[in-house]
Amino acid sequence: MIKKVYQIDPLICPQCGGRMTIISFIEDHRVIDKIIAYLKLIFHAERPPPPSNRPEGAVDGSRREGRVFL
Repeated sequence: MIKKVYQIDPLICPQCGGRMTIISFIEDHRVIDKIIAYLKLIFHAERPPPPSNRPEGAVDGSRREGRVFL
């Protein structure tokens, strides 16, 4: 999405131009909050997120062959 919207490849190293790879994703908000606090970064949202249109209890609505894809 970043590549499409901003027309820049986020996986190209800005220093050497080499290809980077994603080695992991941090999904636990508590861990993310600890990292942000440790790095003394400040985040202020410009506006609140849009309301969710998903029915209550729905994960993402994608179901194929009895499996839920996230």
